Amino acid sequence: MEAAGGIGMLFGPLMGALLYSQGGFMLPFVFFAGVYILAYPYLAYILCYALSIEKRLKAAGTGSAAASPEPTEVETIGAWTLFSKVRFFFVAMSQMLLMLSL
Repeated sequence: MEAAGGIGMLFGPLMGALLYSQGGFMLPFVFFAGVYILAYPYLAYILCYALSIEKRLKAAGTGSAAASPEPTEVETIGAWTLFSKVRFFFVAMSQMLLMLSL
């Protein structure tokens, strides 16, 4: 987490300045709002996949991923399933509003 924060602090102002010089004041906000919109479903999918592996490991009674092979089927998750979760919905909306600075 510290490394990701450091990289963000290093490259964030550079990317913001480049986007500002190309498209004006609103472009950095709109661009990063789009990045968030695209990243949330992917991250939610990855988290659900990791949770399904963790549940299977707990059900098998083992504590490590090395003891059990990868699961053969992956839970599919739809956009409606994501946005029906109140917590996901409010986090997504707060991030979009923050990035659009409304």
